[in-house]
Amino acid sequence: MEQTENCIVKRMTEEELLNKMEKIAAPLISELYFPDLIADDLEFVIISNAGIPFIWMIYDSGTFLFPLNSERSLRTLINKLNLYEIIMKQDFLLYQYDGYCLFPVYPAITRLCIASDLSYL
Repeated sequence: MEQTENCIVKRMTEEELLNKMEKIAAPLISELYFPDLIADDLEFVIISNAGIPFIWMIYDSGTFLFPLNSERSLRTLINKLNLYEIIMKQDFLLYQYDGYCLFPVYPAITRLCIASDLSYL
């Protein structure tokens, strides 16, 4: 548990994070593609002990999870954002997990932040 000035922040457990992810994704992803969430995202959260920050992309055919500790992953995220938003014009949602909380983020702001981070690498 980490204490900040005004509140105590408790890290989400693997189970809490996976439950929240399932509640978000279940109504959005067709049943045909839902195992994608179970297989890939579940594995990442368990292996990382819900400790590695990531960006999570949800669309009607599945999910993509992009760990924020890898330059390759960040570059792939930028490519996916461009592909789905600009080229394919497909709807999707983005969530960020910062190691403590899973919250929605805007694609345009995410793209700018990631591009800025990559320019320093």
